Order: sequence, then C-alpha cells, then structure tokens
Amino acid sequence: MSLKQTIQEILSAKVLNPTMDNERLEAHWLAIKDRLPTPVFWLLGKAQSGKTAIIQALTGDSRAIIGDGIRPCTRTAFSYDFPDSDQCLLRFLDTRGLGEVDYDPSEDIAVFEQQAHLLIVVVKAMDHAQQSVLQVLKVVTRKHPDWPIIVVQTTLHEGYAEPADPHVLPYPYPDLNPPVPADLARSLAKQRDLFQHLKPRFVAVDFTLPEDGFEPPDYGIEALWQAIEEALPLGLAAMIHQSKELRDNLQDMYSQAAHAPIVAIPLPRALRVRFQSLLSTSRW
Repeated sequence: MSLKQTIQEILSAKVLNPTMDNERLEAHWLAIKDRLPTPVFWLLGKAQSGKTAIIQALTGDSRAIIGDGIRPCTRTAFSYDFPDSDQCLLRFLDTRGLGEVDYDPSEDIAVFEQQAHLLIVVVKAMDHAQQSVLQVLKVVTRKHPDWPIIVVQTTLHEGYAEPADPHVLPYPYPDLNPPVPADLARSLAKQRDLFQHLKPRFVAVDFTLPEDGFEPPDYGIEALWQAIEEALPLGLAAMIHQSKELRDNLQDMYSQAAHAPIVAIPLPRALRVRFQSLLSTSRW
C-alpha cells in the first residue's frame, strides 16, 4: 500500500464517519502510526515557487489551514505537520531564506539532515534564475549524495501561448518531447539540464485555485505521487505488506467508516483512491 493510500485510509475513517467511537478510532490510529515512519519532505525552492500549493495538493488542507499550522524550526525554516503535530502522518520542511543575499543554509541543513527522507526541489517552469537553489543543493548533496531528489516544475500555465489556454490532456509530461507550447517545452528542458547532474526525478505540475479557471486544478498530482512513492528510500508499501496485522487494522477501520452515514465533506482529489478494491486484489 502506498503513502497516498495510507493517508486516504485514515482520512476515510476520520472524515466519513466522525461519530465513530473515539476510543476505537484512536486505537486504530495508534496501531497504524506506531508501525509507520513519519515521512519528512524537505521543500526547497524560492519564494512563490509553489511550495504551499504542493502541500495543499498532497494533503487536501486549505492554504489558510496550512498557514495556521506552520511552525518555525530554525531562523529561516518552518515545518508543517499533517494532519497535526499530535497525530503526525506526514511532515513538510520549508526553507524560506533562499534567494536572500545573506542566507546561510548551514543551520537549516544541520537541522533538516537529521529528519528529511526526501528533497522536493520546487521551481517555476519559466524561471531559470536557480543559482541560489543549486548552491544549497550542492552543499546538501555533498553531505548526502544518496538522498532521493524530486524536481517539481510548477505554474506550467505561465508558459502557455495564451493565459486562458487549457491544460493539455491527457497529461503529456512523461514524454521527453511533450506536445505543449514550444516556449514551455524549451524552458522545461533547460531547467532539467540545470539539475540533471543530481539525477533527480522530474515532475511537471500546475496546482491552482478553482477561481483561476484551470481544469483540473491539481494538474499532475498523480505523477507527483508516483515520483514520491518511487523515491522514498523505505517505501511504506513494503512496510505495510510485511505486516498482515497492520493490513487488518487498516481494513477494519475502512469498513467501519464505509458502513456509516456519509457526511457532506468531500475528500481531496489527490487522496481519493479505490482502497477497498486494493484490499481485495493486493497480495499480502
């Protein structure tokens, strides 16, 4: 079972059936949480590159909730625990000083290198001024050459021929030469040349608000999840597959939620998975 599916499973029980006996739900939660590591994602990118939008797309939390939940952990960095600090399933670390003349990454690196499992480098698709990001990556990868890295290229619509142009569907970016506007394709390729020496995974996304008018607003989210699940050094799938007891706990919690009255609280698209069918078809 993937990280995405694990998050979905807990949300299903907590959101679809908020009246479930709290003690039983808490027991299920603790049984799951104690068996799983807390993945820590270090988001590395310039201001306004789209880091908060990535957190929103992965968790389904609103930007207001994310803003309220951010906590300082160094002078220039913050953390965000999902769903909260008491029941943390996923932690994001965000460096805010990149691009500032006097920014010294040493403190952030010293703190984050003890926690992070995955580096997510966030760059706007049409922005090639990435020297501040590359400088920090040089220091980090010198100390941790084996850390997995994902480069997420964001705000694709800024490279469209016309501001109102729709996204290309189906999602074309796994192709080396995607059928997208020429300026955007050249920009993506140039950025990939900048980071290629780090041997990262590349993902192109466009995460927008509904009022921005782009459909879908989480364009590329499945590609990002796939990259994350491939990059995590100790995937949650392997850990869960090794424990039939944990699998049974997850299934039991899902069953209780699924047979309860469903309230009108939609789950985020990024976290909707067909968990019940996975349980019936997966080999454990």
